[in-house]
Amino acid sequence: MLVMSSMMQALKNDASQRGWLSCLMLAVVFLGGCSQAAPQASPRPRPLPTDFVNGGNCEPLELDRLPSDAGCATEVTGDADGDGSADTLSVYALIDKNLKPRSWHMRLTTSDATSDQALDAGSKFSYPRAIGSADVNDDGRSEFFVKTLDLAGHGTAWKQLNVFVLQGSKLAVVTSESGPLALRIGGITRMGEGVACPQNRLALLRAEARNIRNTRWDTSERIFTLQGTEARFVERTPGALNLVDYNDPDLDPYYQLNCDSLKVSA
Repeated sequence: MLVMSSMMQALKNDASQRGWLSCLMLAVVFLGGCSQAAPQASPRPRPLPTDFVNGGNCEPLELDRLPSDAGCATEVTGDADGDGSADTLSVYALIDKNLKPRSWHMRLTTSDATSDQALDAGSKFSYPRAIGSADVNDDGRSEFFVKTLDLAGHGTAWKQLNVFVLQGSKLAVVTSESGPLALRIGGITRMGEGVACPQNRLALLRAEARNIRNTRWDTSERIFTLQGTEARFVERTPGALNLVDYNDPDLDPYYQLNCDSLKVSA
C-alpha cells in the first residue's frame, strides 16, 4: 500500500509539472503571436520649423534627411518624375558659425534617388522658400514653385517665384527667352500681380486701378505654355474689372498664386 501511494503521488506531481509547462508554453506562444500581430509603427519625420524670418538666424535642424549644418529649411511634396509616388523638395541654407546662411541648396528626394544642388538665390534680407507644386501642363509630372526673392514697394511685400522641373537627375529652372521666368505675387493698394494655371497653361496676371476709389481696374493676362524647361509666350489678353469696392473677391487672383489645389498669397 505504501508503494502504491508513493507511485500515485509521483504521477500527480508529474502531471502537475506537465500542466504547468503546457500553460507556460501556451503563454509564450500567445504573447509572441500578439507581438507579431501589432508591430510598432515607424516614427513620422519631424516637421520643419517654419517660423524663421528674412535676415534672422537659422537654427541647426539636426535632421538625418538634411546635412548637419542645414537650417532655415522648407519642404513641399509633388510627383517630380511622374511615377505616381510623392517626392519631396527641400530648400535649405548651409549655415555658418553665426547661424547665418552661407549658401542655399535644393534637395529632391524621389522613390529612386536623392539629388542635391546649389540654388542661386537669397541674400542677407531675402531667404528662399519652397512654396508648393502643381502639374501645370498636365503631363503627369509636378512643377515646383520656389520663392527666390522678396520685393518691396511702398511698404508692401511682393514675392518673386521661379518654377523648377526635373530634368534627368537634377531640377532645372523654367526659362523664357533670355533668362528664368519670373513669377510675381502680391502688390500694393492700386496694383497687384498674380499667377494662375488655366487650361494647362501658365498665366501671369496684372491689375492696376484707374480711379481714386479703386473700383475700376485695367487687367492683363500673359499666357505661356510649358514645354520641358521652356515657357513659350502665347498671347497677352487685356481686360477690365468694375468692382463695388476694393475688397471685392474678384480682385484676389491678381494678388495670389492659384494653380490646381495650390493657393498662395503674398
